[in-house]
Amino acid sequence: LGDTSDICRHSLKTALERYKKLQLTALLRAQQEGTVRVDLNADTMADLLIDNWQGALLRMKIEQSVKPLQQFVATLLEDYFVNK
Repeated sequence: LGDTSDICRHSLKTALERYKKLQLTALLRAQQEGTVRVDLNADTMADLLIDNWQGALLRMKIEQSVKPLQQFVATLLEDYFVNK
């Protein structure tokens, strides 16, 4: 839809920007609390979370499998958290 309609593209872009802001706020708070790595840029982490999550959702639908979501959680999310 985003490539066929300017209205849809604008709406989708606005929604993604709001979603990223929520992710970024949570990541910054977690970095301050010491539960998420501080050696990684929170803005970049927010982008990667969104991009990888969307990719995992697409693959899940195409493959009719939850494996892409499991891989997302097992690798990307676990890499962000501080091991204590």
